[in-house]
Amino acid sequence: MRMAHFYCELLTRCGEHKYLAASCNHPFAYADLGDLLGLSAVFANRTLSLLQNRVSIDIVDGQLTVHDYEALKHFASFEDAYLC
Repeated sequence: MRMAHFYCELLTRCGEHKYLAASCNHPFAYADLGDLLGLSAVFANRTLSLLQNRVSIDIVDGQLTVHDYEALKHFASFEDAYLC
């Protein structure tokens, strides 16, 4: 899933991937996420809702919080070796 992978990469680049719970700034609107990931704003909204339910993420006041980074990483099939 593109959005889950995007969030894993974002958290890795912010240095937050070392913690079970991770957070970073999230200045993106649904339309911005859609443009970034090649999705419509509606589909970006639905995908974000899915991630909130499946892997327990929250976006409040422009702050992304992932309560279980390992679950998100597994859900996205994310490997960070290419970023090191």
